[in-house]
Amino acid sequence: MKLTDFFRTKVTLKKHLIPKHVGLYLRDEPADSAVKTKNIQRLIFAQTKLGIRVVSFYALPAHTNPTHVPQKIDDLIDLVDTLVAWRFLYDLRIKITVLGHWYDLPGRLIEPLKKLQEQTREHDTYFVNLCLNYDGQAEIVDAVSIIARQVKMGRLDLERITKETVNDVISTSTFPAPDLIIKSGPHLSLRGFLLWDAAHSVIFFTKKSNLDFSPQDLLKGMAYYQEIIIKIV
Repeated sequence: MKLTDFFRTKVTLKKHLIPKHVGLYLRDEPADSAVKTKNIQRLIFAQTKLGIRVVSFYALPAHTNPTHVPQKIDDLIDLVDTLVAWRFLYDLRIKITVLGHWYDLPGRLIEPLKKLQEQTREHDTYFVNLCLNYDGQAEIVDAVSIIARQVKMGRLDLERITKETVNDVISTSTFPAPDLIIKSGPHLSLRGFLLWDAAHSVIFFTKKSNLDFSPQDLLKGMAYYQEIIIKIV
């Protein structure tokens, strides 16, 4: 891969304001799975060049139209198989984590996902989260269930429950909250993407689809983020 896309833009970023975590919710358009996979790889490549430690892709929302799920599962299998064999992940020590109720997905996808996570488990330089069968409200319910069990077993005092208690058990607990979330498509809604963690995120909206969204657009989102942060400070 080349950095041509970066050289075509006039966007200048301040290195000390590079977001630690970027969430990408890109509107999915029908296309050959190889094309979709290539664009995901391009964005992961851009992540490493820009120094973004964590990127989360809203790859399969739980609210996905059931009639579209079979094709999306096939596309995801192609993506996962490609990532498993992608030497770049291993050379740059990129860890892949799957968030959401992905274990409820068809078995033909679950096994490749297990393999991908296992093979990158020890990586610790960059992190990529794939949110599959993910629902932000369900994520919070899962966290509350864990806390309720701890209270029931006498391991936690009900009066000592705080936001930090939830932070400690939410599925994203090992990652910083997203500084920036980029949402593409015509609808100005995050549909529960990283619902708990997005409380203070800067949101950047673009009408581009997953096929059109490029590293240049990622740069534009980051430039917008830095403008907002500078104004706040």
